[in-house]
Amino acid sequence: MESAALPRVVASASYPLMTPLQTKLVAQIDEGLSYKEMMPTIREMAEAIGGGGVIPVAKIASSFRDEGQRMSSLLHSIPRPLLRSIVTRTVSRDWGTAVKPEMLYSRDGPGAYLGTLSVAGRGGLTWSADECENLVSMIRRYADAVDVMWEARDAYGGSQLTQDQRDAIDFAARIDSARDPPAESDVDSGGGTDTEMETQIWQAPRELRFSSSGANKSQMARLLADMLDRRQAGVVGDDRKVFPPQSVCMVGNAGDIERRLHDHKLKNSLRGSANAWGLMVHCLSFMGLEPREVLIPVLKAWEPEHINLAEVLLTVLAGSMVTDGGLNVKQPGTRGFTSMGDAESNRSRSEVKAQHPWYRDNYGLSYPEIDRALVALREPIGDTSDRFVDEMNKMDREIRSLRKTIEEAAEDAAEAHKTTERLEKEAETLERILKVLNPDPDPNPKLE
Repeated sequence: MESAALPRVVASASYPLMTPLQTKLVAQIDEGLSYKEMMPTIREMAEAIGGGGVIPVAKIASSFRDEGQRMSSLLHSIPRPLLRSIVTRTVSRDWGTAVKPEMLYSRDGPGAYLGTLSVAGRGGLTWSADECENLVSMIRRYADAVDVMWEARDAYGGSQLTQDQRDAIDFAARIDSARDPPAESDVDSGGGTDTEMETQIWQAPRELRFSSSGANKSQMARLLADMLDRRQAGVVGDDRKVFPPQSVCMVGNAGDIERRLHDHKLKNSLRGSANAWGLMVHCLSFMGLEPREVLIPVLKAWEPEHINLAEVLLTVLAGSMVTDGGLNVKQPGTRGFTSMGDAESNRSRSEVKAQHPWYRDNYGLSYPEIDRALVALREPIGDTSDRFVDEMNKMDREIRSLRKTIEEAAEDAAEAHKTTERLEKEAETLERILKVLNPDPDPNPKLE
């Protein structure tokens, strides 16, 4: 039965990029279906993702066919309120209300994460259709400038460019620097006459920051603009002023989630972040719409194979491919994670299966017969599970302490080695000085 507190989510001004399959999955969540019952819909979503002829996507569907059991385990590790927020792409709006910090795993260790953007001062809501149309125009101008830069890469100083081409590059360069602090040269110091300024030679920047890495340098920007164009194209009338709760999402994976999330935080330079994320942030800032981010760990990996599979699953749930309404322009699940230490694996497994209730609750709904058996087994063993978790946590603390001790000992050894080398050099110097002051006696003295 559909929840009265949660209205049906369909494609609208508030949810401009909601596919029929996403609508179906949200309805299943609201009706209380088990995750096992939802899995066929999620597989359909994976099969339906296209790459627009330019992005390989075969890995997405094949991961569900080849690793169905692992995908199911990962799906069951997501709390239901968070799952709904991910599928509707409303994590920014729901953060702190429907989605709470206690629903998240720790940020350290391997797994998959999600990032989403909103506009400051709007309570987690995003940009209107009118604002989105301006974004599309801006990003397409940026893409044009990237093409001009690439085609004219051998033109020294841009001397062969037309004024329109120079203006396009200047516009893109201003987007690149939209979040940079003002440079000293931007402040009028009173030096130079108007005539001198007019006769300065125009110089193109060395490169535009958000160019794609492949042969088609403007591909990412054009895919992003096309996605945003679809987002606003069907919205008409007064609805074009509405600030939607549905945002755009970026999904990634890492061996250390915390370290990777650091690259995407807006207070940092974004030099290590994904280009689509960076370009969106810079364009919003250039428009005067201050962006706000929510970056959360969603899935923890307790097997090496989980790291890539988690990224694939989360990409499907969040609709994060740029062809599907998100910011990901590369096929997920292709990184080379091949191993995981036993301590790390046990720590993640304990966090997912023992330290939070939703994994057991979700599995209990999907497989009630197993849940009943576990309850029957749990009764005679009392608090064994709790004691196991306590022991795991204690072991983890001891390992961390030992690692710190080893690191400190290594630092002491390195310092001692440096001291030894310094003393040896000083001894050699002293020996050379003594030889000068007291030359060796003649080895064959004459006898008188």
